[in-house]
This record gives sequence, structure tokens and C-alpha cells, in this order.
Amino acid sequence: MKIPENIDRILNLGILDEDSFLVKKEIRLANIITVSCSIIIFIYGFINIWKFPIIGIANFIGASLMILTLGFHAKRKLKTGQIWFLTSMGLLLAFVNFISPNTTEYFLISLIALSLLVLRDNISKIILSVFVSAAIIIPKYLDYSFPFLEHVAKHRLIFNSIWGLVILIVLSYYLRSIQKKYQEEIEEKSAQINDLNRDLKHLFAIIAHDIHSPLQSSTSMLKDLSGTQMSSEWKETAIKLVHKQLSTLQINLNNLLEWSRHNMQGLQTMPEGIMLAKIVNETLKSMEERFLEKEIQIDIQIAQDIQVYADPIQFTVILRNLLDNALKFSNPNGLIAIKASKEKENTSISIEDHGVGIDQQFIDSLFHTIKDPSFGTSGERGTGLGLVLVDKLIQANHGTVKIKSKPEQGTTILIDLPNR
Repeated sequence: MKIPENIDRILNLGILDEDSFLVKKEIRLANIITVSCSIIIFIYGFINIWKFPIIGIANFIGASLMILTLGFHAKRKLKTGQIWFLTSMGLLLAFVNFISPNTTEYFLISLIALSLLVLRDNISKIILSVFVSAAIIIPKYLDYSFPFLEHVAKHRLIFNSIWGLVILIVLSYYLRSIQKKYQEEIEEKSAQINDLNRDLKHLFAIIAHDIHSPLQSSTSMLKDLSGTQMSSEWKETAIKLVHKQLSTLQINLNNLLEWSRHNMQGLQTMPEGIMLAKIVNETLKSMEERFLEKEIQIDIQIAQDIQVYADPIQFTVILRNLLDNALKFSNPNGLIAIKASKEKENTSISIEDHGVGIDQQFIDSLFHTIKDPSFGTSGERGTGLGLVLVDKLIQANHGTVKIKSKPEQGTTILIDLPNR
């Protein structure tokens, strides 16, 4: 078990977590080539040392020099490591091809291909390509022989040629696979960026939506205070109501900003057990003045022990949006019923109003399309964002939402959320 781990550690020398996918693959590829070539050349050294001792010694020296490339990579001297490896390999192959012509031609061709793929600056590519080309061509035009070197057998030349071509093909295939994976990662990152942008838009939309309604109500009340004759007692009561509503708005805004700060990298859900009756009452209290203004009665039928498993701030946003819609489209002196029942794994919640209702042809698109702002039964202006945000947040909390409605008969919103 230790051997694969140690090998993997060697192949990952010089790679940092913050490196891009392409850089990681380039470094790993360079390490793989360094290790595999060094091993192969060491093997060639042992094969050659008996019949071709000079070539065998050159193999051992070249392989030792190439191993030093890993040291450069470990110190993050990546370009130096690449040049060192290619130069060491080039000198070794050129030397062997000089004293024993035609034995390393395909290895030299593979080296050119490798340099073109690995090196980034054109000057280094040109220098190495010229050097390798000279190492291939010059021995063909020189008439010389070394008496201490035996003639290389034909089958050995064929083996070297085949092995050189195999290395070239494998290298090309590996680099192509890296390119394909890199393209896939680019597409994946692009999708993640699109999702992040969409989530950030939703976050800002949630903040805008949750500020809009209570601020509008407070503005309306302040306008009434400044524009009409009221008794001192009524003015005092109205000022207290405005102060309470603005204080609640400030608390909600602080909660939303804190939540947004934690969600700047995308919508993040941190679910926990929430006592449903408690959070419904708290949400209704923050909207109390608006319900009183429209004289809407609230009927709550939720057992104290029922809970949902959801992100508390997200669930509050869901509730506030749905109650805001129910309030907006209820007729004055109307009734809104909030009920809940505990199932085996889910808690079912319904919010029912007896207001204007929705035509069936519009229901399907409510959760998926941002609409033009609509107006409630008392002229309350919406944002067109509410139900789109609700659907987004309910999905994030592994729940579902449905609408049942008939024109002039009211609307029922049905939510299912996990209870554990």
C-alpha cells in the first residue's frame, strides 16, 4: 500500500492546491515523463553495459541528470526543470546517435514533439528543435566508425524505432486526454459561474423584496401622519406602529445581510430543526401592522410539537413572501388560514386565503418566471419576484411547493418540507 502512495507523491511533486487544472496536469505529466524516461534509460543502461559500455555509462549519467528535474519541480522552478530535462535527454540521445548512428532517431523525434508540447517560449523551442534536428542529420553525412563499438544488430534498431514511435503515440494521446478533460472542466466551471451569478441575483432580489413591502407600508403611514388632521392619541399610536415596523425591518435587513454575506459564493443552506408554530408567530408579528391595516384575521392551526428541518433564515423568507402574497390578494376583513400536519418524513404546511385567486393558465409559470409587479386588493405593489424566490429556497431546503387556486375563490399554497 505504501508503494503506490509514494509513487503518487513523487508524481505530484511541485503541485499546489491553488494551481489550475491545466498547470496541475502539466506538472504531473512532466513528473511522469521524468520518472518513466529515467527508469527506461536506466534499463537501457543495464542492457548496454555489457556490449556497449560507453553507451551504458552514458545512459546511467543521463538518467541521473534527468532525475534532478524532480528537484526543480519540488522547488516550483517548473520552467528550469523542463529545460533541464529536455536538455539532458537531448544531449544523451545526440551522443548515442553520434557514436551509433540511426539508433535513437525516433527518440529524438519524440523529443522534438515533447519540447513543442511542453515548452511555452518560442526561443527555447527553436533552439532545442535545431539541436535535435542536427543530432539526427549530421551523423548521416559523416563517414566515421568507432573500433571499440560493435555493430548494432538490425532487430535492435527495429526495436528502438518501434519503442520511439510508441512513446510518441502515447504522449500525444495523453496530452489529448488532458486537453479534453481541461475543456470539460472549463465547461463545468462556466456552469458553476452561471449558477453563482444566478444565486447572487436571487440573494439581492430577496433583500429588495423583503425591504419593499414593510418600507412601503411605513411610508404610507408616515404620509397619512403628515397629510391629515389626527388626534394626538392617534398620532402617538401611529408613530409607535411606524417605529415598531421600522425596527422589525432593521432586524430583518440585518438577518438578510448576514445571510447574504455567508452566501456570496452561491446559495448555501444550513438546515436545522425549527419549531414551526414559533417561527410562524414570529413572522406574523413582524407583519402585524399590515394585517391590522387591512383587518385580516389569522387562523393558525399548528401543533406546538411540529417542526421542519430547514435553514431558519431561508424559511423565514419563504413564510414572509407567502404571507405577503396572501395578505396582498386578500380582500379587506378577510381570513388567512395557516395549517400544518406532520407526516412520516415530511411536514405539510398550507397557507390559504379567500381573496381574488389565480387563473389556472398562470399557475404553472408563477414559480419559474419573474413577472411584472402586480397590485393587491388595496393597491399594494409587489415586485414580481416573490414566488420565484420561494421556489428557489424551497428546493434548496429539499422541499416542494404547489398552488391550488380559483378566480374569486382564493388561493392555497401547499408546502412539503423534511421534518428531520
